[in-house]
Amino acid sequence: MTDPNRLRDLASWYREFAVRSGVASISVPRLQMADDLDREADKLDPLKRGCLPLPAGHRWQSRPVVGAARVRGAVTGR
Repeated sequence: MTDPNRLRDLASWYREFAVRSGVASISVPRLQMADDLDREADKLDPLKRGCLPLPAGHRWQSRPVVGAARVRGAVTGR
């Protein structure tokens, strides 16, 4: 599955299921599964990874940053 929002929805369902069960042998694995799904969603989500999708037709052009502090590792493009 590649949709981070769907993975987070599943994680939420697993958490609800774990709380309702009230049995440790059921709730602990369900909570672990929810955490795994959240971690996977974070890996797939571009905002969580610190990168944004580029607009369609975007072409990279490196330009110096004028009048602003440079951020190490930052890429500017317009």
